[in-house]
Formats: sequence, structure tokens, C-alpha cells
Amino acid sequence: MAIRSALSEHAKEELGHALTLSDLIQYYGGGPIGTCPEIKTAKEVVQNLKLDLAAEEIAIARYRTRIKQAEEIGMYELGEKLRGILSDELDHANELQLALGK
Repeated sequence: MAIRSALSEHAKEELGHALTLSDLIQYYGGGPIGTCPEIKTAKEVVQNLKLDLAAEEIAIARYRTRIKQAEEIGMYELGEKLRGILSDELDHANELQLALGK
């Protein structure tokens, strides 16, 4: 039940990230130009946790890149918004590592 609760909270935070990003894209007059990566799943819980951790690590790398890009063009406020999401993603990765006994 503890894992279920943690994953439920994680899902709520991810939805919040999606809404924040949607608002930012709209605010800056853009539109989505990419596609979401395929979501991989497995039949075993531990393997699913490992897949989720791998996805978090990819997201963390992407947010770090986007923060750097935003600040290189002087969009510091965007960088700050993205830092908030990055902080959550780092927390998610940490929780998954703990759940996996790392």
C-alpha cells in the first residue's frame, strides 16, 4: 500500500507538470512539436519500478538541458519554473531508488 500511495502522489505531480508545461507553451505562443516517448511496462512490479526510474532519469536530463537553453536566451523565469519541475523529478527518482533498495 505504501508503494501505491507514493505512485498515486507521483501521478498527481506528473499531471501538475503537464499542466504547467501546457500553460507555459501557451503563454509563450508555441505549440507542442514533439511526441511523448512510448511508455514501457512489465509484468513484474520491480521491473516496472526500474522502468519508471529510467524514465525519470531521462526526464531529469531533459529538464536540465531545457533549463540551460532557457537561460542562455535570457528566459530566467522559464528556467525557474522548469527548476521546480526538475526538483520534483529528482524527488521521484530518489523515491524509486529507495523502493528498489538502492
